[in-house]
Amino acid sequence: MSQSSFFKYGTIISITVLLCISYFFIRNYIINNGDILGIKSFLNACEEGGIDSIKPSLRNTPQKLKMSYFKMLITSHYGNHSWIASTYTSFIGNFGYMQYKLPIPIYIGYTFIIVTGIIGYIIKIKNIIKTKKELLLNISLIFCLIIPIILSLKYSYSTDYQPQGRYIYPMFTSFIIIITLGYEKIINTLKNHKKLTNIIIYSTSIFIIISFLIATKIFINSI
Repeated sequence: MSQSSFFKYGTIISITVLLCISYFFIRNYIINNGDILGIKSFLNACEEGGIDSIKPSLRNTPQKLKMSYFKMLITSHYGNHSWIASTYTSFIGNFGYMQYKLPIPIYIGYTFIIVTGIIGYIIKIKNIIKTKKELLLNISLIFCLIIPIILSLKYSYSTDYQPQGRYIYPMFTSFIIIITLGYEKIINTLKNHKKLTNIIIYSTSIFIIISFLIATKIFINSI
């Protein structure tokens, strides 16, 4: 995609999205005294009418405990797992109130798939930087990947410690595109090794199908 096409279609999509969601922000601005996102109003309502467990002033957030962001990422102060581990495993699959976990081999398998895809994408991005072809598109993908993670970190740190994968799902589309581009690069690199390429494709597909069936069973049992 050329830069002109990227800006053309990007502008059309952005304007369409802004028109569709502007009502929400305008409404918040009018009824919440300028609080466009409605966050302050929501927290104030929790403080005034909520039970003690949801009152912001009574939450022992990492910020109140004087933790650094780095310590929050690796500490098990709030449970058996760190922020990184809890967010990552629940992003892949963790049902109920985070107590219905998938078998460990599934987490290991998806980690292998993800890491392989990222490695392939890093190799691909080097060529993109050199040629500057689709550079803006890939920069946008990376920003869309990073922003939800930063917002989830900020929320857990200062508002309510919730290391859950669902909070970073807005980056899912960008994440899948990046992983797919990584595998595309790997497969193109191995195009002269058909047997190895077929092994990668079929083994990955079989693993995803089996893990989906196992996850579905665990999810049904968690209801």
